[in-house]
Amino acid sequence: MPEIDCSHPYWGQSIQCRERQAKQQQQKPQGKPDAKPQQPRSQGKPREKKPRARDGFDDELANRHVRIVMLANGRTEEVNGTIVDVARYWYKVLDDNGNVRYINKAFIVSIIPQ
Repeated sequence: MPEIDCSHPYWGQSIQCRERQAKQQQQKPQGKPDAKPQQPRSQGKPREKKPRARDGFDDELANRHVRIVMLANGRTEEVNGTIVDVARYWYKVLDDNGNVRYINKAFIVSIIPQ
């Protein structure tokens, strides 16, 4: 019996072609179809973890009375108060007058604990 060309649109639907495709799929290894073979990992040195940079000294300043020197409109300004809360870019300060001030860390020149 002659070999049938299964790539042809008409003959590709035949029973013989479907049976041949089923056999080919059974012979393929289980898993993802058309998966690339996995290469063995190299047995080199294990990667060392890089030390992370310290985020800052915010933990030391929380709930402490401080004097903050910051830039405001080209001149320095001092704020005396307690740092109530700390965020990545902001300090929440309760000043000596009882006002809550949010101070951006980018404008701070120095923080002096008292």
